[in-house]
Amino acid sequence: MSHSESLDLEIEILCKRLLQRTFGINIGDWIAVDSIADGSKRVQLEISHVDFYLNTLTLSGPVITQKGQVGKRINSIQIPLDGDMKDEY
Repeated sequence: MSHSESLDLEIEILCKRLLQRTFGINIGDWIAVDSIADGSKRVQLEISHVDFYLNTLTLSGPVITQKGQVGKRINSIQIPLDGDMKDEY
């Protein structure tokens, strides 16, 4: 395994940990969110890949059809994470 491949694998593992620790979900889980980018349309997908870049977590995978089945089309959801967020009381 090359150094580049080793780094890619380590980044992938860290992204999966971030997903689990932040939202309590894992690769293979189904999620549904209301997407403003898609005209307030509900986006449902099975998470098959997670990536983190510039404080944004990107989840991607096959969409869940209206019949509740895993489809063929791939979609993604971007979730901005702000490390400077503070609890407000």
